[in-house]
Amino acid sequence: MQTMPETPKRGRPATHKAMTATERQRASRAERKRQTFESFPAMHLSLLLSGQAYQALRMLAIKRDTSQKEIIEKLLIDAYAESKA
Repeated sequence: MQTMPETPKRGRPATHKAMTATERQRASRAERKRQTFESFPAMHLSLLLSGQAYQALRMLAIKRDTSQKEIIEKLLIDAYAESKA
C-alpha cells in the first residue's frame, strides 16, 4: 500500500512557549526594571524654552564649540549625579 507523502503543516511552527497577554506584560515590566540607567535608549525630547534660556543655550553651544544637544545632556547628567551625592 502506498502512503501519501506528509505535507508540512501550514502556519507558524509551534514553540510551546506561548504566553498570555498578562504574562507578556509582566515579563516586559520585569525587563524594564532590570535595565540600568546607562542602557536606556535615546529619546526624542520636544520642549519650549524661554527666550532667555534659549539665548543662553545658544551662546554656550557657540562658546564651547559643541551642539545644543550635548550641552543639555551634560547639564542633565551632571545635575543628576550631583543630586545622588
